[in-house]
Amino acid sequence: MDFDQLTTFVYVAKLKSFSRAGQKVFRSQSAVSAQIRQLEQAYRAKLLDRSAKSVELTPAGEVLLNMPKDCFVCVTNLSRSSQIAAMWCRVQWSLAPTKRPALYLLPEIFAEFQRKYPLVHISIYRNFSHKILQRVEDGSVDVGIVSLR
Repeated sequence: MDFDQLTTFVYVAKLKSFSRAGQKVFRSQSAVSAQIRQLEQAYRAKLLDRSAKSVELTPAGEVLLNMPKDCFVCVTNLSRSSQIAAMWCRVQWSLAPTKRPALYLLPEIFAEFQRKYPLVHISIYRNFSHKILQRVEDGSVDVGIVSLR
């Protein structure tokens, strides 16, 4: 998964237009279409219904769009910073996500991360948001990914 693709997807979903999304991410409409197609292939699901006049989210697209935005930011920063990732290779890292990120977003990200950094040990503690917040506050997990109202 590529986070530029996710960013493009969010713009397409919000603006309901491939060409306007392309203007926001500085890409041509065909490049935006290619990114969305690659994202759909990666998730093995159609994310957008396209017609001549409009673009609408599919149920799978709604799930992806409703993922916590902070999660995208956190994971984007993680995947883009090789220096930080190299530092993590020297320590054990614990992550506490809620159900959605744990099931739909993180498996693919961690598979790639483990390919790049096979010596890193990541332990995952999945639970409800309030329990994860407690764990982050008491220092028993390094990173928590939660959805808050």
